[in-house]
Amino acid sequence: MKTQLRQMMLLLFLLLVFSCGSDVEMDSNLPEPPPPGQTPPPPQDADNDGVADADDQCPETPASENADENGCSTSQKDSDDDGVSDADDQCPETPAGATVDENGCEEGNDDGDGDGVPNDDDQCPNTPEGEEVDENGCSDSQNTADADGDGVPDADDDCPNTPEGEEVDENGCSDSQNTADADGDGVKDDIDQCPDTPEGENVDDEGCSDSQKDDDDDGVSNAEDQCPDTEVGASVNEEGCSDAQSDTSPPVVTNIVVDQITPTTFRVEWNLDEGSKGYIRFGTSSGNYQDSTAKEERFLDRHRQTVGGENPAPLTPNTTYYWQIYVEDETGNKGYWEEQTTKTAEEAQASKTFVPDDVFEQFLIEQGYDDILDNYVLTENIENITELNITNQFDTNGRTIDDWTGIQDFSSLEKLRIDDDNQYGIISTLDALETAPALKELRLWATAVPLIVNNFPKLEVFSYGAFGDYTIATDIIEIMDNPNLQELYINSISISNEGATGNIRIENNPVLEKITEYGTFSNIFEINNNPLLTSLSLGYYEEITGINTLSVNNNPSLEMLNLIQCHVRENISISNSPDVKIITATGDSSQSAIYKIALSQFEGLEELYLMGVTSVNISANKTLNTLNISEFNGINLSKLDVSNNNALSNLKINGHELNCIKVNQSQLDNIPSTWEVTPTVPYTLDCN
Repeated sequence: MKTQLRQMMLLLFLLLVFSCGSDVEMDSNLPEPPPPGQTPPPPQDADNDGVADADDQCPETPASENADENGCSTSQKDSDDDGVSDADDQCPETPAGATVDENGCEEGNDDGDGDGVPNDDDQCPNTPEGEEVDENGCSDSQNTADADGDGVPDADDDCPNTPEGEEVDENGCSDSQNTADADGDGVKDDIDQCPDTPEGENVDDEGCSDSQKDDDDDGVSNAEDQCPDTEVGASVNEEGCSDAQSDTSPPVVTNIVVDQITPTTFRVEWNLDEGSKGYIRFGTSSGNYQDSTAKEERFLDRHRQTVGGENPAPLTPNTTYYWQIYVEDETGNKGYWEEQTTKTAEEAQASKTFVPDDVFEQFLIEQGYDDILDNYVLTENIENITELNITNQFDTNGRTIDDWTGIQDFSSLEKLRIDDDNQYGIISTLDALETAPALKELRLWATAVPLIVNNFPKLEVFSYGAFGDYTIATDIIEIMDNPNLQELYINSISISNEGATGNIRIENNPVLEKITEYGTFSNIFEINNNPLLTSLSLGYYEEITGINTLSVNNNPSLEMLNLIQCHVRENISISNSPDVKIITATGDSSQSAIYKIALSQFEGLEELYLMGVTSVNISANKTLNTLNISEFNGINLSKLDVSNNNALSNLKINGHELNCIKVNQSQLDNIPSTWEVTPTVPYTLDCN
């Protein structure tokens, strides 16, 4: 028995020894105690959120945000794991895996907490379930909630993260918060719109410096922006300036022509290197300009103005005038071009008309309207002339008519025909012809001249062309703003020959009804804004029309369109012509215009005449009642689909070796007797 007792005591002693050794090891892992009389150091808290780093699950909590026992603020937590922090999450209990919007709500869920107030209007997006809310989406518990414990409810608290223990004002802000200025710019953090202002920069009332602002939103800060008022959307350089703003020089006048000098007027035409407003200031001594012409407010690169007359008043005969051209571009660069001088003509007797062009006056002498080449003709001899025919008019030196001054006194002239059978180029300009007050019909034949027929007040009919194989080469054709022009004929014109680098513009003629053109080559052919135009013919059989780009827009009365031998190399634009009823066209070339227009746009099309086409789509032309297709230059159509054309009463196919004609069942049951098709051509429900 004693032996057993000794054994038990020995075992207890050994257990006691091992237990003491373990305590020694554990004690060795503890930090050294501070020396006597010193306070132990506090635990480290890098983000100063009140939770020691060792226990902090969110070690970078933003300053002034309240953290929970784990050291995490609401901006750092995402309780429902939907990718939107709890601070911004209007739907904090989104099911796992659901797709959410920027507010943390499933698509279609506009009331995340189910309190009856939409998310966009809900000032308390996390109302506990079952609690009644006011119009702002807040329950009583939320209206009295005070997250930072400063005695001011969260709903009224302008400083929701007041440090514990600090006294606050009625807005829930302590002195430290009212004076906080993290970037040291003198603007409190609670109203600072730019909280990271670089040190030393001056700021505005919102705490923003020029380096932080970009008033014109061009991507260059105000501090660097040399052009602070850049137009929205404009591309800018590194200095914040667009191309237009980088231009600091006024327009440059590149050419000046003075003509039509009379005793009381002279005309000036000038060109510029960019669009510019313009007028002319003038006077009778150098540098002293008492008067000016009317200001052209449009930005044009070519201007033409008459000085004197009614602009603003008649000049003094036989007087030298000093004048300058005013220039101003779209960016406001302005100035005056260098001074010019012009002397008005001597005053003629009241019964005489000034005719300064010797070739023009010589013609009048040959016609018996004048007797001496002296720059004057008796007005009474010309004022009752109703028609003039000028043919092959040139002097012994081959000079042409360069100045039509005097035509304004042909007060009864209604028809003017200028023919150059021998292609000598008998005139060089049409300038001033618009001053013929009664001119209704103008015909220019085989006459190479820049064709600018604008603002002829009485002109009703204009024709311009050549004979036979002769083609007129000119640089430009403009026929615009003629208030009474009704008919226009153009043929055999080459704008820089078949290379076609020039343009033709027929625009803004309010009563123009008919345009006939063939054998013309041009780059861009524009026929726009002619509200009464009903008939347009471009090209004709052996007279091919070649165009790079054709624009036929805003001619709402157009009814007849003729595209015979009209070749368009690039593209066609035809719009706002809903009443086209008749189309005639050839399809002998891959450039044929008929292949580049969609017939479907002509919903009211009634008659279609085609020659030499290889294909045609009329499925959308429900009103088509006449279709005539004939062979041209050996080109044939192999099949035709008329199954959608129930109104088709007249069908005629000439010379084409069709494989079949597709029809619908109703047509097949009752083929109209007015359909003229080779008997061997079958009608089928499916041509395939």
